[in-house]
Amino acid sequence: MRNVLVIINLASSARNFIGDQFSYLREKGYNMHLICSGDSTLKDFAEKQQIEYEAVPLNRQLSLVSDVKALIRICQFIRSHHIDTIIAHQVKSRLLGVTAARIMGVKHIIIFAHGAVFETMKGLKKRLLLLESKYEVLMSHKTICVSNYIKQLRLRFKIEKEKRQIILGAGTCNGIDTQSLFNPQKVSKKKKIEAMRKMGIEDNDFVIGFVGRLVRDKGVIELLEAFSILQRHSGSRNIKLMIVGAPEKRDGLPQHILTMLQNNPSILYVGKVRYEEMPLIYSLMSILVLPSHREGFGMCNIEAQAMGVPVLTTSYTGCVDSIIDKQTGFYISNDPEDIARKMGIFFDDDLRTKMGNNGREWVCDNFDHSLIWPYIASVLESIS
Repeated sequence: MRNVLVIINLASSARNFIGDQFSYLREKGYNMHLICSGDSTLKDFAEKQQIEYEAVPLNRQLSLVSDVKALIRICQFIRSHHIDTIIAHQVKSRLLGVTAARIMGVKHIIIFAHGAVFETMKGLKKRLLLLESKYEVLMSHKTICVSNYIKQLRLRFKIEKEKRQIILGAGTCNGIDTQSLFNPQKVSKKKKIEAMRKMGIEDNDFVIGFVGRLVRDKGVIELLEAFSILQRHSGSRNIKLMIVGAPEKRDGLPQHILTMLQNNPSILYVGKVRYEEMPLIYSLMSILVLPSHREGFGMCNIEAQAMGVPVLTTSYTGCVDSIIDKQTGFYISNDPEDIARKMGIFFDDDLRTKMGNNGREWVCDNFDHSLIWPYIASVLESIS
């Protein structure tokens, strides 16, 4: 039996980005293992998936002492569990994972390219990040790109050759559960009404949603400007902006922006939400807007569409692969005027319903996890 180790930064990422893929691969005959930073739910998740795991701190920031300690613990886990295949996600996990794999002589090393941190960087920092990406390629055997955009971006920067690149179906690393979780019919009407009352949402409110880390790269500042423009030109229509996500220090938002998010009566600052509760949150939105400057794919875009919510998102990041322009939503630039104008198009209830239905059908046909899992299984079979 093949012993496969998945390394990913956070336990929440393991649950939300990989989830039942562990069980699927175990049923296919793979002995699955997990290394990630621990949290209070990691043990229960591992027991449910029937996998062996170890909680190892994998911080996003570089820290020589903690990173060396993590590297040693990964090497020890590889040796004690006779790991022959490693799948590494996200920057820190890829860097430490491929290094440990080479030290320990692991036969098969796969990396996932979720995004491109270097995309919005300049100068020395950009060159160093590109060198890091090329190092990870040198130390591994296959690269799974979460979108065609990321595939082409890595080719353009000569990070790797096309022959080693793989995309799982239409993209993503796992797809989403469009039947049991991200399904409008599964949202309780009672819970929706309760949530609306709690947040102060009226039946006729036009609710613009944003889901993501509260950082500059996500286009939060441009979205706020667009929201102000739309409010000035919306007449008597009541518009609200729902912000779902938590602030981060790296690439963080200015303090006055964070203060405005929490104090503006027209902004519903929800904060961080458990993954299992996201379908309810999407059901409260009229549209979702993700004006990101840098994105590997844009998972919130397909989650929203699965819930019948049209999406506005940028066309020059990985988001380009996450909607069908003019059918399930619209491409936008990072210009607040453009964002505001296209948000206003969705005041048309019939158009919003039509595009919402189109979006759910498209996501179910292309990104349900049952369609994506066989591709990862075939990748593992191909390197056996």
